[in-house]
Amino acid sequence: MNFLDFPHELRQEILALAVLSPVTPPANASEGQRERVHNYRGIWQLPKQTSTALPLLLVNKQINLEVRRILKHAPAIYHVDIMYFKDRGLWTTWSIPQLPRTQYIDCVYATFRPFEPEGEFEPRYKNSLDFSAGDGGPPIGVWSFYHLLVELFSAGPGYVGSSREESVGHYVYKKIVVDVQAPTDGVEHKSVIINNRDYQKVHSRLGYFANHDNSAFALEERLVKFMCNFLSILLGLNYHTMNHGAQLLENIQESIEFLVNGKPFRVFDIDARATHLDVGYFGVTPESITEREQKYKLWKAWLDDRRKRMKEGLELEDYRPLGKALYIN
Repeated sequence: MNFLDFPHELRQEILALAVLSPVTPPANASEGQRERVHNYRGIWQLPKQTSTALPLLLVNKQINLEVRRILKHAPAIYHVDIMYFKDRGLWTTWSIPQLPRTQYIDCVYATFRPFEPEGEFEPRYKNSLDFSAGDGGPPIGVWSFYHLLVELFSAGPGYVGSSREESVGHYVYKKIVVDVQAPTDGVEHKSVIINNRDYQKVHSRLGYFANHDNSAFALEERLVKFMCNFLSILLGLNYHTMNHGAQLLENIQESIEFLVNGKPFRVFDIDARATHLDVGYFGVTPESITEREQKYKLWKAWLDDRRKRMKEGLELEDYRPLGKALYIN
């Protein structure tokens, strides 16, 4: 029986399932390793992730028409699979039915899968995710997780757009859902940040990672707690974190939700936090405190207006009144 002989409603269900379902992610490091390119320190992505709808659009005129109809009415929901290889980076695989039609995205579902870096890896991956170094702030590896998030604001789902130079991100996300899953590689994971081969070595800066090797907690629990702890610090909004935490308030409309193996773990209500901000620290000297308080008031008034426009679905401008930095050190 020819597919076009199927009832129209059934064809639509089948095509929607084919177009909108997440792609099958790599099972291990050997799949797609050679093709990956470096996005940011520790982030490796596939360079040519075409639309999941493209093969069907090329079948024939009738299928093309029906697939376009599905895409026209599909919500702006995107999926990304992130393979977390300790010491070897964060490897992203996106499912992109179509490019965003507007700057508003309904949801990004991110699945984190931790792996012990066993087997053959190309030399370029080694030490690309480093949690032992730093310049007084968090270790460099922490910023890799941060840039997974903020690149969404500037480059959009799949990071397919160019990272913009504007002072504020272009894309707005109603919700971001992060599901941290249990390892499936069949290996005992001694630490959530250190690979088993290097576990016995002396490591600096591990004070940032409480319970990183506490076997009383499952590895996925340790990983999600690590993410939540640093997100809490960013959203604390003080002199040290303002420039980074502000981007979340500027580009996320409702919430960031964390799951563990599909079950709710913690919700960060971004909308509530933006409504009731409390900056904990503006500096030491009276002059610097006064200057920063004035800048904060200007930014807060702009943020309130921006978030009001978000809720109304209006076009947002890619600028911040104070430029890229809210505070001047």
